[in-house]
Amino acid sequence: MKTYMVPPMGQNNALIDGSVIQDIEDMEINMWSDVIGVKGRIDVAFRRKSDGRIVPLELKTGKSNYSRDHEAQVLLYCMLLSERDSGQIPPGMLLYLKDATSKSINPNPNSLKQIISTRNGMSIFGGHIGIDA
Repeated sequence: MKTYMVPPMGQNNALIDGSVIQDIEDMEINMWSDVIGVKGRIDVAFRRKSDGRIVPLELKTGKSNYSRDHEAQVLLYCMLLSERDSGQIPPGMLLYLKDATSKSINPNPNSLKQIISTRNGMSIFGGHIGIDA
């Protein structure tokens, strides 16, 4: 992580998408959205130097084994941050700490629809078995 942090804490190297961290906005942020009906804990939210936008950064402790689940998690965090920020859904980042591999996660309408559809399906199923969504 120090590789990407601003001096004097780190080396200020760019993440894979070219993003440079201007500063850390917050860590371990608990967020809840009534709009999309999800809650989550964002590992790190950083301010991107190029445009000042706040970007969620999900830290994974293992080797890079990118999965759709990891992407969906980051996209949910992007949606959560969009409600707090400008309303525009920012891109997100995954960082695998064991091998220092990062991946940019860019929201697109199809992925977002699929995630919300999955969430809605889980909510309906939860209602059938007596769990409040």
